[in-house]
Amino acid sequence: MAEQIPDQQGRLTIVNVVNPGAGNDWQEIMPMRTRWAVRSVQALLTTVLGGANRVPELYFMIGAQEVLRIPASQDLAAGGAFIFNWHEGDAGQIVAGQTGRPASLPVRYLINAGGAIGVETVALDPGDTWTGIIIIVEEWIEP
Repeated sequence: MAEQIPDQQGRLTIVNVVNPGAGNDWQEIMPMRTRWAVRSVQALLTTVLGGANRVPELYFMIGAQEVLRIPASQDLAAGGAFIFNWHEGDAGQIVAGQTGRPASLPVRYLINAGGAIGVETVALDPGDTWTGIIIIVEEWIEP
């Protein structure tokens, strides 16, 4: 369907994802008649003490089929809070004391209506929470 994307630049849009309840990962389902080029995904994971290190993995789905999975660049120990970022291009470097965890997305990764973006966290504890979830996309709306 990429051939149906207009030659013109799409509209940059910030999608604010609803924070899930404690112990749950999150997912955003694309609106109908929409196409997205995903530019960036950012979310804060706050973990409770105990359990194994958490490893967030960003995934993309078309219908019920997963088409891409991108693990975070670093895991998160129990009892911590970090902002996880996935963005186009080079992931950058992790610096000691930094509160973010950058990872890379494919450049201009296109998703069609009905697709979904979400996170599955390995070793997620029932008390862990995801908040401040935003997805920045270039968006096209079909007539």
